[in-house]
Amino acid sequence: MPNVFFYADIHRCVGCHACEVACQQEHGGDARKRIKVEESEALDSRGRVRVNFIPLILEDCFIESYAKDGEDSPACMAVCPTRALQFNDLGGFSRVLSDNKNVSLLRVIR
Repeated sequence: MPNVFFYADIHRCVGCHACEVACQQEHGGDARKRIKVEESEALDSRGRVRVNFIPLILEDCFIESYAKDGEDSPACMAVCPTRALQFNDLGGFSRVLSDNKNVSLLRVIR
């Protein structure tokens, strides 16, 4: 099986935290966090503060089972209103990187 890349488009993420809620519900209300949206502030070219939201996959996440089994998308991806979370193969991921430099690689699944 070729590598599958799980990534987040930082410019698409609006910080709604729907992925966090959906993940918790999918796992029966388990309080352990598997995905977390961090906030990062930076100045834009005009000197204004811009807030970026960065989804992070944590240790307890088992996203690999979805990619390997070909199952439906995990809840975090399915509920994202902006489609900021994505799976792709190497070719697709490379095209995304060449078009968009605001991508955060969350995990490579072998």
